[in-house]
Amino acid sequence: MFHIRQIITRIAKASFQKEIEKMYYHNYENSPKLKAIIIRPVLSAMMMGVVTWGSYRFFMLIQPNDSRLQDLLVVIIVIILSALVYVAAVIKTKAFTKEDLEMIPKGKAFIDRINKKVHKNG
Repeated sequence: MFHIRQIITRIAKASFQKEIEKMYYHNYENSPKLKAIIIRPVLSAMMMGVVTWGSYRFFMLIQPNDSRLQDLLVVIIVIILSALVYVAAVIKTKAFTKEDLEMIPKGKAFIDRINKKVHKNG
């Protein structure tokens, strides 16, 4: 025989479990995909890291002597090159959507400028 307390506990557990399942499946259906949120930006960052490491090692090998000014120049060149590679990788992998870019400050103006240049050249 069940006591009233056990019956109420089982009903509450079943109701709670249904609500959790409903929340999970509802949010799962509407949530952004793992590939778009994590994998694409991480892939872009990995490409940038490889280029950063390789270009830094390359420039340090061909540098004729050890001066601080040359080291600074190498680091600045590597940073610029890495940033360009990251931007290109993000665009190529489609890591960010138009809506993502619109959320950043001046994102709408940036998109409008890009569209003007693309339509002007295209």
